[in-house]
Amino acid sequence: YLARPPARKHLIHRHYLRFGILNNRAIPDTVYLYLGPQETVKVWEQGFTGQSAVVSSSLHRINAFLEVELFALPLQPGEQASFLVEVEPRKLYSLHLVPVLIPKRFVDYFFYQYIVQQSTFLPYLLTFIGMLFMMFCYVVAKAIQVKSLAYTYYAGYVACFLGYFAFKAFGLASVDLSRSPWFYSYVNNMLPVAAYALYFPFVRHILDLKKNAPWLNLYFLFSTYFQFFYALIDAGLISAGDAYFPLRWLIWDVTRMVLIIATVFSSIIILRLKNPIGYYLITGGGAIAVFGLIAMLTSNNQALIHHLASPLNQPLFYFLLGIGIELICFSFAIAYKNRLDIAEKIQAQENLKFEREREAFELYKAVAKGKESERRRISGEMHDDIGSGLTSIMFLGNRLAAQAQDPQAKITTGRISDLASDLVDKMNDIIWSMNPQNDTLDNLVAYIRQQAATQLENAGLNYKFEIAELIPALAITGEKRRNIYLTVKEAVNNVVKHAQADHVTIAIKLNGHLQIEIHDNGKGMAQTTGRKFGNGLRNMQQRMTDIRGTFDLRSDGGTTIVLTAPPN
Repeated sequence: YLARPPARKHLIHRHYLRFGILNNRAIPDTVYLYLGPQETVKVWEQGFTGQSAVVSSSLHRINAFLEVELFALPLQPGEQASFLVEVEPRKLYSLHLVPVLIPKRFVDYFFYQYIVQQSTFLPYLLTFIGMLFMMFCYVVAKAIQVKSLAYTYYAGYVACFLGYFAFKAFGLASVDLSRSPWFYSYVNNMLPVAAYALYFPFVRHILDLKKNAPWLNLYFLFSTYFQFFYALIDAGLISAGDAYFPLRWLIWDVTRMVLIIATVFSSIIILRLKNPIGYYLITGGGAIAVFGLIAMLTSNNQALIHHLASPLNQPLFYFLLGIGIELICFSFAIAYKNRLDIAEKIQAQENLKFEREREAFELYKAVAKGKESERRRISGEMHDDIGSGLTSIMFLGNRLAAQAQDPQAKITTGRISDLASDLVDKMNDIIWSMNPQNDTLDNLVAYIRQQAATQLENAGLNYKFEIAELIPALAITGEKRRNIYLTVKEAVNNVVKHAQADHVTIAIKLNGHLQIEIHDNGKGMAQTTGRKFGNGLRNMQQRMTDIRGTFDLRSDGGTTIVLTAPPN
């Protein structure tokens, strides 16, 4: 016999049951009364004489975890008996008063079926708990890695649900946690409340609502305080006694409805932020709201799903489904946020690299500007001070040479004048190479043409320049300009002194790189001559190597020197 469970509002009252049993068998038999875990149970046997006898209970072990309280009602063959039962139910949301009469021969089978029926949902719950535990470990590791308060809140949120469903798993595994009703009733019901109280600050931090939606941030802050306020009220009501049990249950249902309404309302606001992370959180929060509402309705009226197969006939399954969808959405949100964090990190590194390069370039510009200023100062001072002094020495030497009567004095003063004149020429070359205003390719070509023409004309040699019509004003460093010029000057000087030529051709081309070719029709350079002037040639070659250029010498019907260098 399975009695119809009483309405939830009647659980605060004492219940009385009266029933009669007839043993129509030819042998003695015993029927056991099972009422489930209750606060107190009293059973009396009432005979036809009107006398009552108290029926004592005994513990029947079902498995290693669970012992149940049974009342043995023995009957002789043909005996009929009447019994009266007084029950004070335990004030637990998950327990009901369901009286069952079980013949002795069916006791083990009944509880086996009972455990099997309860345990069909257990694999689903344990699988979900394993998923929750893995998510908890991941979120804790993420919180430690990025040192984010948002992940810390979410880790607490997952931990609360982990404890909540662990309670449910122990209950389905037939561990009688209801022996401590205050702990089971209060702590178990407060775990989801604590989870929501941690979920609200998680959303506040992950979406930066304080900046993006200040008044929604205040609303979430109020919702968090509301959860703590409810926990205090519930603790006070459960301590006040059983009379307040209906009020506790009513407040619990109202609290869940408030959470669902808050979820829907806040989801609408978060949608307006147009934040992709918010979309994932809204989907997850909506799943909790919808399936949480289904779980609440079916737990209050299990007849709605009693006919369905497991696990659909368990209200807890719908709550699991909502939480599972929320965890999946959170995983997608974290994956998206990780991509954003990586992109921001790369962008920050690029910005830092660009800033360092900019600072290095600014430093280079400052140093280059300082060098140019120093070069300009030195060249100006050399021209004004040393140049004028050498020029004066040269003119004085020429005057003394013209006025001297002694032949030896004429020779000496002439040498002084020639030496001063040579130093003036070299100083002019130095001043030209140091002046930053001359750091262009067209200026270099013009100066080479001018100096080479002066050398060749003074030596009485015929010469020809083959120069491209358009030489661009490309920037060229002072070092490169000086090495090219001094190499060309040395090459022309060798022609004048040693080639015994009467014609020189100088060709300057620009086709991806600067190429200068100096050809004379002299006697060429024999191997002995090459060894004699080996140091000079090596110096010329070294100058071109220093500027990443090349030096090539050919001696066949005269001498040809080819110089190549990058144009900038």
